Amino acid sequence: MSARESKRTLLQKFDVGDGTYETLFELAEFPPNEVVQRHSHPGIEAGYVLEGECIFEFDGQPTRVAFKAGESYQLPADLLHVARAGAAGAKVILVWVVEKGRAFRNWAITPPEA
Repeated sequence: MSARESKRTLLQKFDVGDGTYETLFELAEFPPNEVVQRHSHPGIEAGYVLEGECIFEFDGQPTRVAFKAGESYQLPADLLHVARAGAAGAKVILVWVVEKGRAFRNWAITPPEA
């Protein structure tokens, strides 16, 4: 991984239950201060921070939430959020359970109306 480029590695993908949903496991490595623009997922996202720090901003909430190495988090389906790596970057194991056939990541670049 170069100093300016994130790296995502899909570790595993499999159907859940009757095949309506699928689970994806990903290792994500982010350089310092990288921003993942405003987006949501059509299912639950869970993460475990292996190294560094992840900082989230959620629509409708005035404060940022940070998770450091050794901490985990869970985001509900369709929650619009911005994610940012901390000053030292971040390495995170991510897990999503999403409905098959829907876009995995929904970009919402336009900020909400104030």
